[in-house]
Amino acid sequence: MKKMQHRSRATSRLTIGLLTAGLLAAFSGVARAQIGSGWTQYKPNSEIQIEVHDKYIAYPANTTSINNGGVRYSNSGGVETYQLVNPTSNRVERRWLDDYGDRRQFQCDVMVSAGNNEKITQIFGGSNPHGPYILVGEYTANGGSITIPGNSHSLTVTGIFGKWVRMNTVHDKAKNITAVYINGRAIYTSGWGKSQTYYTKYGCYGTLSTPSAKIQFKNVKMFK
Repeated sequence: MKKMQHRSRATSRLTIGLLTAGLLAAFSGVARAQIGSGWTQYKPNSEIQIEVHDKYIAYPANTTSINNGGVRYSNSGGVETYQLVNPTSNRVERRWLDDYGDRRQFQCDVMVSAGNNEKITQIFGGSNPHGPYILVGEYTANGGSITIPGNSHSLTVTGIFGKWVRMNTVHDKAKNITAVYINGRAIYTSGWGKSQTYYTKYGCYGTLSTPSAKIQFKNVKMFK
């Protein structure tokens, strides 16, 4: 009888341990999901845009390698690597061909390994006024940081060089909100903006102030 009781207690402890691990995994999954509820994941068409000597070139969405001027790009093992290696180029980005006037959410894991003052992602006005509405940038200070350049109302996340961080941008016209999240924490919020339509870009964009810049992405998702 004592042996059976001992075995029963051991089985109970194992069951509780498995349930606890399962709950932790479930909560971890919730924390890593998109921000908010009611979103539907989808995959819009896209193209990779680069600039070399002031000339803009577009590559098909399924391109896996680019070596042109100061641009390097690769897509391997689920990781996209965007690099600028000299000042002859100032951008290599994926542009979602999905101009919208309602709402979108962009989600990714991003890692910055080198660079200074490069843009990681943009919400870009697709109609008048045309141009970047929100820019998310990386900087070398404090072990690498992410913030909204030139905006005193945004928070700064530090110590990000060489680490994967989760980034979400939420843009919703009905709720009149634009928000940027890093690891589930809002670092910036504002209104919808003045353009009627917008689109999303991500990659490595900006004039080099360091010898090179390297930004990587994985688990990229779009929601609407």
